Amino acid sequence: MDWLNLVILPAIRVIIMIFVLLTGAAYLTWYERKLISRFQIRYGPNRAGIYGLLQPAADGIKAIFKEEIIPNHVDKVIYLMGPALALIPAIVIWAVIPIAKETPAIADVNIGFLWILAIAGVESYGLILAGWSSNNNYSLLGALRSSAQMISYELPMGVFLASVLMLAGSFSLVELVQNPRPWWEWIWLWAMFPFFFICILAETNRAPFDLPETENELVAGYQTEYGGMKFSLFMIAEYINMITTSTIMATIFFGGWK
Repeated sequence: MDWLNLVILPAIRVIIMIFVLLTGAAYLTWYERKLISRFQIRYGPNRAGIYGLLQPAADGIKAIFKEEIIPNHVDKVIYLMGPALALIPAIVIWAVIPIAKETPAIADVNIGFLWILAIAGVESYGLILAGWSSNNNYSLLGALRSSAQMISYELPMGVFLASVLMLAGSFSLVELVQNPRPWWEWIWLWAMFPFFFICILAETNRAPFDLPETENELVAGYQTEYGGMKFSLFMIAEYINMITTSTIMATIFFGGWK
């Protein structure tokens, strides 16, 4: 029974969480492409499955079976570490995010806020290593831009999270959702929300903060020398970050699953 509660059930929850995140990231790309095609008065992806719903699966299969090419001029070990260091923190953050009343969090620790800030800071190392190990000026400049932008906006985001922590009186995201809040606290939270949302846009490299990937200047930024599944890992990490930050905003500013 101890093995069931301590090992097997948490492992099953982790596997389900990873599957949901990967599926959500895949279909975010489909939805974004559909939305952009609607703006540009065209169909968008519509070949794989009904309404193109199987397009993410087709793209994933194509990325998996693409030939893995490693340029001769890169630092191979660090070059291969870059995508992993970008993807793993995006998933690990979910260990402390409450999902529902029955499953509050995979790891209900009392330092949830600190965990989010610490793990979010690790992701910038993956981008820096990817740009530096590529031995490419475009990649290095893109990595420097991205890491500088992430670090710059992590400071005000940390201040906002610290103010929420002071109001809640706890580091735990689960307690933040479960404990009732007075009406005046909601006024303060909603006043902070627009500024926190701007920080989130910068953290996830979305427009108008997509400077690290400006195609006219830096080709593909820190991803220039990557292809196949390695390139896909960066894209998956970016879209998982969008899901993660949206969930954190819902948890902090809108009461989470309650």
